Amino acid sequence: MAEFKVSIRKGADAMRRRGVFADLVHLALDDSGRQRQLFVVGQQPIHFLRTTRSSADWGLNRSSAFLRKRFTQQFGSLTIPISEFTSSFGSEVELIDLRERVPELTAILALASQA
Repeated sequence: MAEFKVSIRKGADAMRRRGVFADLVHLALDDSGRQRQLFVVGQQPIHFLRTTRSSADWGLNRSSAFLRKRFTQQFGSLTIPISEFTSSFGSEVELIDLRERVPELTAILALASQA
């Protein structure tokens, strides 16, 4: 199972950051036995997930009440920093930069950002 969201990051990207964290949480919650991979474009989303001090509460505050409830049931308090969640509960999810897998994306996205 894979979900792709390709967007070009420009400066303040709070909604994209929240979205990538919610995607990570969905994958961490998956217990189907399938391989869990989160595909992103560029290192910025991965760097954010691994280093931010923002809490899971902040990351999920625009998500559904259902997802927030599942998070607390499975992982505990929403006060956990996103970076800590990523290195613990989210560590089973492989974070993949599509630019490393498909180098042509760099040129394509550069053209798209100029449009």
